[in-house]
Amino acid sequence: MVVLQDSFALTFMLLTVAACLTESYTLVILAGIVLGMTGNCAHNFFHQRDNWRMYYFDLMLFSSYDWRISHGLSHHLYTNTIYDIEISALEPIWEFLPKSDKSFMKRYGSWIYEQFIMPMALFIEAVKRIYHQYSGDMKLRPENLLPVVEFILMAVVSSSVGMAFRLWVVLHMACSYWFAAIGVVVAHHHPDIYHQGDAMREDKDWGLCQLDAVRDRVEVTGNLFLVSISFGDHSLHHLFPTVDHSKLPYIYPVFMETCKEFGVPFKFMRTSELIIGKYLQLAKNTPNVNPPGYKSS
Repeated sequence: MVVLQDSFALTFMLLTVAACLTESYTLVILAGIVLGMTGNCAHNFFHQRDNWRMYYFDLMLFSSYDWRISHGLSHHLYTNTIYDIEISALEPIWEFLPKSDKSFMKRYGSWIYEQFIMPMALFIEAVKRIYHQYSGDMKLRPENLLPVVEFILMAVVSSSVGMAFRLWVVLHMACSYWFAAIGVVVAHHHPDIYHQGDAMREDKDWGLCQLDAVRDRVEVTGNLFLVSISFGDHSLHHLFPTVDHSKLPYIYPVFMETCKEFGVPFKFMRTSELIIGKYLQLAKNTPNVNPPGYKSS
């Protein structure tokens, strides 16, 4: 993971420099996608004790400090419920919970309007954070300035500050689209996955509830490169969030054995199923009446 993480960061820097020297929007879009991969991989490191690699996440206009709080204490504890900030903060753009009062636009409009929102997601988060820092609700942290340093270095290499700014904006738009597109698809949203409002299992064991709210992709598990850039091995990650992703494969044998021993159904999905499932879940306005793992007699 260390080699992958640093390789993504180095590739991002080289592509960005090349884009500035050649004034190439194609290269800067590629740099933005690789920056998104860098940030996704850094998710592994901000789950661990303090380390400098977690600050790669801040290159994306996000705050690793904020995410260590909200992601760890909200998303990981209350996955796919109203207490999960990665559910509630997406509303009303994406409403994943099965609500009877969802409008037609909320159910089906995201096919279109999300294409305009996803490139701006990181900028929206940055503006919100700057507002709260200006109003005194939050403190400016040194790592929050990394995107500014990024821009200054791009301006030094570019032919003009204006060109550097345009490339910097396109860079983060590409990164934002990648991060948002990956984040809302790869693990948590499909009509077969538990969302608050659905019938809940009788045994409300926290680990079982985590498995109900997550699915893994068959094409990703076993490939550390894909795991690192697309939140792979997500079920085990939710059970063991501070374990480095490179070590999760060693847990699979005992995990699968335990599931079999206690009759816990565990199955993979294809990426295509989760992509389609995301839109099916958005369109869904009636909850599942049967709890996870239910089998009719």
